[in-house]
Amino acid sequence: MGVTPGPLRGRFAAARARIRQAYQILAREFAQRVEPTLAEEWLLDNSHVVEDQIREIQEDLPWGYLVQLPRLREGSMRGYPRVYGLCLDYLRHTDAKIELSSISHYVLSYQSAHTLSIGELWAIPIMLRLGLVLTVGALAASEAGARDRARGDAWAARLVQEGQTPKAVETTLRALEKSDSLITSALLVQLLRRLREHDILLSAAMEWVARQCAKMKTTPEELTRKQHLRQAADQVSVGNAITSMRAIAALD
Repeated sequence: MGVTPGPLRGRFAAARARIRQAYQILAREFAQRVEPTLAEEWLLDNSHVVEDQIREIQEDLPWGYLVQLPRLREGSMRGYPRVYGLCLDYLRHTDAKIELSSISHYVLSYQSAHTLSIGELWAIPIMLRLGLVLTVGALAASEAGARDRARGDAWAARLVQEGQTPKAVETTLRALEKSDSLITSALLVQLLRRLREHDILLSAAMEWVARQCAKMKTTPEELTRKQHLRQAADQVSVGNAITSMRAIAALD
């Protein structure tokens, strides 16, 4: 019985929409002079590279042909083309860094256990492109979600402006707690960073941040450390994915 290419096509469509929405958010924040992270700079500076990959997948991937590719029969990738799962595993192992020698070795090693068809070998380049688009989509959405940093800047500015009295600080903090948006780790780290830049003593605000961190079972210092590590990891992953998008066109 034939299998439709729907799940994979749907996954690509979702990634494409996620990327374009994320780029709109990042561009808007950049226009508002929100300081971008290094990962965001990679994304903004290379938007044309990502868009080229999306267009090439749309033009070159024969969705009807996917029906003929062998499918995975178990696991989280059940129902997806086997070669697609192979390419995703490779990108996960290399953190989205593609090299001709490593992908060749990876495919040969895979074939020592499961022989790939000619059609599957033909599909490897486009599946790698698709995997890279999915990777960038997830990272772009993650970075766009970091708009909480802008909220942290806004609330910090309000606290500094109104922070001449403890009562004013408490009033502002209550307003923050009652706001519609969630109090996230990114917001707390940015709020803490901005408060430390000012000489005004806002002990009540610093204590409030510490209490919010305690609810997350962490400390302000540990939360800041983890946030910096995540940003560094995202920068590497985005850089690898963009570089691989550029390189894959040159690979035979």
